[in-house]
Amino acid sequence: MLQHELKPYLGALISDIKNELSQKKHELQIVKLNSPVSRIKFISNLSQLAELKGIEIHETSFSTHVNLLHQIENEIEQSEKNLDAVVVNSFGQEVNDHKNEEQVAILLDAFGREISHLPISIIFCLPAFIIDIAYRRAPHFWKSISNRIIDVKPQEDFSREVELLLDDSENGFQKEQSLAHLEEKLEELRQKPDILPTELLPHLMELAKAYFHDKQYEKSFEAYNEILAYQSESNNPVVFAKIMLNIGIILHIWGCYDKARLHYQDSERVFSEINDKNGLSTSKYQLGILYQDLGEFDKAIDYFNQSIDLCKHTKAVSIEINSIINLGSIYNEIGLYKEAVEKYHQGFELARQNHDQKKMAICLSFTGRVYEEKGMYRESIKYFIAAKTLLNHLNLNWMHLVKDSLDTIEEKIGTDEFKKLVDEALRQTVKKKS
Repeated sequence: MLQHELKPYLGALISDIKNELSQKKHELQIVKLNSPVSRIKFISNLSQLAELKGIEIHETSFSTHVNLLHQIENEIEQSEKNLDAVVVNSFGQEVNDHKNEEQVAILLDAFGREISHLPISIIFCLPAFIIDIAYRRAPHFWKSISNRIIDVKPQEDFSREVELLLDDSENGFQKEQSLAHLEEKLEELRQKPDILPTELLPHLMELAKAYFHDKQYEKSFEAYNEILAYQSESNNPVVFAKIMLNIGIILHIWGCYDKARLHYQDSERVFSEINDKNGLSTSKYQLGILYQDLGEFDKAIDYFNQSIDLCKHTKAVSIEINSIINLGSIYNEIGLYKEAVEKYHQGFELARQNHDQKKMAICLSFTGRVYEEKGMYRESIKYFIAAKTLLNHLNLNWMHLVKDSLDTIEEKIGTDEFKKLVDEALRQTVKKKS
């Protein structure tokens, strides 16, 4: 599922390595990828492409116990091949979240001082939280890599929508208020000598949400944690559970999977205790995404199914559709193509019943990808054209993904056959509309 959308990244990296080899120089490239599964697939695809281009790449992970440059030199020395580049998959299982932050920062900063002495080109795949450690605590490393970070967005990320839960008290606010206005209003309230901390909570909640949607995750994180200073589990379990869930989502985005899991599980526990099925379905959905990212598919499937069951007793249709789509993605990942297509059809039908064209398009395009991978190009094109027709009416980041797949099919089967199948698919689409 990664190959098409990674083509530009993979091709650019291979071109960089070839240029470095011709110029006899060595560079460090950083690839930002949070999910361990995505990093493994990215490195596998990179290695396959490198082999096709006659470039010898060696795969490894760093240890937190040895100087990083020394580790690279040791890998080169022990290899039986004449290596052209080394691709590093983070620090393996040694570093989860910020537990080894100080040691990682020391190693990265020392590496930053020695980058001019690289013996080989290096591609370093890292989750966001380690890049954040570099930014905050490893100035020499950060200076070397700040303009060399490739932020990779795998296609499956587009279907994994987070579900923020916010306190009902914020419903009185106008959503179109700008961040600047929200910040100004909160600061005015803070200046009042008789203001109670609890009076700040609705404003902090709204600001935390606004920061999140503006992708200012650190400020959102800080706002939610300030709310927790005033709002404990005992005096308001509903708000506590919602905030724990939202903080978990931010930690998940940063690649802090252990901490995210703990926050999700706290929200899951409290929602279960207060019998909040809507909140519980969302917590289980987010846990499903987390385990999917970690490659623990059995757990992910279990959580998605639990979420779907709970959604049938609530109005959380969006979460139900998302869970079904992600089940389809897992089945496709493990080679259960028939089951994957069934889930995408199920998700499409539920989305259609609820007039959700965005998720209809996602289901159609994912179904197209399954048939594409199986070499069933007539079926694949049919679904891609249907998805493209829907996407023409929506402002989404999906159109280029559908186009990339269609371009790839055209390369494989030839322009004449491709146009024939496209015309056939368009006729079917028009027929269905009439």
